[in-house]
Amino acid sequence: MLTNILYVLFLMAVIGFILWLGFARLMKRSVEYQNRAFRSGMHEVDQMDGRTFETKLGLHFAQRGFEVETTPTSGDYGADLVLTDANGNRTVVQAKRYSGAVGVKAVQEVSAARAMYGATGAIVITNSHFTKNAMILAANTGVYLWDRERLIDEFSLNTGSANTL
Repeated sequence: MLTNILYVLFLMAVIGFILWLGFARLMKRSVEYQNRAFRSGMHEVDQMDGRTFETKLGLHFAQRGFEVETTPTSGDYGADLVLTDANGNRTVVQAKRYSGAVGVKAVQEVSAARAMYGATGAIVITNSHFTKNAMILAANTGVYLWDRERLIDEFSLNTGSANTL
């Protein structure tokens, strides 16, 4: 009987240690994520209006070697920015500074803008996340989606070489 109790206590200690270890790793990742988000300026992005967010993205892409054209605030056919790389390839960007999930409408609009502006690429960029339906539509229309995590990577690490998306 005593050995059974000791065995149960031993198992409980092992399980407790494993749970503690998992929690510690989760907390470390959370702290690392918060630090990256802070370094990237996402706290500022979350306070911006839409046009300021578009300007920040335009500056980011210009620093990466793209020619950046901003579109009118209305009648833009679904694109906020038109990027041109050194080879003349064009990519349309729709910027969504949201607090909720971005849906299919943004994907539909930027897909149409790709044709309107004679672009080969299309990206929807948000400081938030995308709905499942938006991700499905994007996968089927060749639209790239940059969510909060990708944006943090871009702003904090300036990932990728110049003139690549």
